Amino acid sequence: LKYANLSTVSRAGILFINYADVGWNPFVASWIDKREFQSERANLTILIEKYVPTCLDVLRTRFKKITPVTDFSMVQTLCYLLECLLTSKNVPQDCPKEWYELYFVYAAIWAFGGAMFQDQLVDYRVEFSKWWVTEFKTIKFPSQGTVFDYYVDDETKRFCPWTEKIPDFEFDSEIPLQSVLVHTAETVRLRHFMDLLMANSRPVMLVGGAGSGKTV
Repeated sequence: LKYANLSTVSRAGILFINYADVGWNPFVASWIDKREFQSERANLTILIEKYVPTCLDVLRTRFKKITPVTDFSMVQTLCYLLECLLTSKNVPQDCPKEWYELYFVYAAIWAFGGAMFQDQLVDYRVEFSKWWVTEFKTIKFPSQGTVFDYYVDDETKRFCPWTEKIPDFEFDSEIPLQSVLVHTAETVRLRHFMDLLMANSRPVMLVGGAGSGKTV
């Protein structure tokens, strides 16, 4: 509808609101209001104000993405990931507020940095990681690798490397070689987030060049 004229929109019986006039704040406010506990709503409001404006301002000019992603889409992804992560098991009512920030940061680096572009000259995921650990220091990441190399262990509330989740490969001679999938840290973490979002009935789009394994 972005390119439809007013007569087309009116005939379809659709109310069209220009994103530039509204922004992402109403969506976030509505989403926070739907959260069950007041303490969680208060924590999320503080964290949104702390992280989101800064991330959006920097991403508009500093980093290159593999495909254009709007501010609203990144914020929406952040909220959808938080829906998956902020469960009663992960963050019970009496939990420390630091646990909220831990999961918020985990969701934010993927919502804002998940679409970073990588070419032969610059790996923008690495550049984003360097910027993040310099800009936001409350939640500490391990010194090795990038912020994308770690997930939050729900039991210990610590960052652990994705390599720990790679299943052992067992070759089956009855499976055609072209159908064999050898998991890597990249496939494991993509599958992890796909499973999280799809379990919550949230859409997922994979973007990549030909032969990058989107169909698999």
